[in-house]
Amino acid sequence: FSIPDPSLESLTSAPLRDVCILSFNFVPNQDSIIMDYAFGSEEYIEKLGQLDHDVFGVFITGQNPQGGIYDHTNIALVNGYSEPVNIQSINHISQSNLYINNYPQGQLSGLASPFIVLDGFTKSLRTGISVMAGGLYNMKIAIADVGNPYDDSYLFIRKSSIRTLSNVSALPIELSDLSIEKINDGIRVDWYTSYENNNIGFKVLRSSDAILWEEIGFHPGRGVTKEITSYSHVDDHPLDGPNYYRLEQIDKDYNSLFSNVTYCFWDQVTVEPIERWYLSGRLLDILLRDEPLSYVQLDLLTLLGQVIESHTIENRRNTLDFSHLDAGQYLAKIRISNRVFVKKMILR
Repeated sequence: FSIPDPSLESLTSAPLRDVCILSFNFVPNQDSIIMDYAFGSEEYIEKLGQLDHDVFGVFITGQNPQGGIYDHTNIALVNGYSEPVNIQSINHISQSNLYINNYPQGQLSGLASPFIVLDGFTKSLRTGISVMAGGLYNMKIAIADVGNPYDDSYLFIRKSSIRTLSNVSALPIELSDLSIEKINDGIRVDWYTSYENNNIGFKVLRSSDAILWEEIGFHPGRGVTKEITSYSHVDDHPLDGPNYYRLEQIDKDYNSLFSNVTYCFWDQVTVEPIERWYLSGRLLDILLRDEPLSYVQLDLLTLLGQVIESHTIENRRNTLDFSHLDAGQYLAKIRISNRVFVKKMILR
């Protein structure tokens, strides 16, 4: 179905489908309101560059403390608060530090998250806006399909994250959670700030036990900025075994704030047991790196996780025929020893 919504229609020139809206009034007791969220979509990455991509926004209506009125002002923005969040503004090319590719083609592990069946989604984002304590405001959270009604998009709102704060701009930074990734020559630590206020920079700290910490790097801050700023540090000599990381942020008065602690276990690169598997029409070709020495099973599931059928993989090279199934999207899950690999398949 489709209902008109001028706020969403302002974000696209194509017709809306399946409009979903959550709208409520509130009276803030402090001078800023914030929300933590993530956006995900089945449209990644095949609809990049197309105009008929799904849209969503967080729209505020009420008095602007700086003067005038917020009239359905969209606060779900990136790129210096100038572009709406969607598959065009956050992806593997644009703002890639904010993007999680959940279906990395060419990577044997399949879905990066076995619990979220989306081709891609953003990392946790925070949005906010100044308000007047005691005033009446409306927040409208809206999302809609555009064009193709089958590739859905989703909005995840962190529990209890819609709340008011006092003078949020006075905080030295708005810091994301740390994310880490093993790379060929070490461990990469990524983070970003939504804004910075008198930020001198970040010490990168590492520990083997999360008790005793050592500084392994320093990254200068941007001082004062309202733009999203990305940072990255490569630990090219990680410790054998567990590596814990956190940041110490330092402001102009040399006060410190500490980030969350994140963890990565460093060992030798594990050889993937699947050399390749790909879908050709209705045939799934699977090539294991070696002849299976133990029980190997493939389960075919719906996107909701219901098992449709199971197959035992007995040879290094295998071809499974799924011509008997209805067209649609499925998950193929291979279990090898204690490891699980998942691949999304589209049967046409």
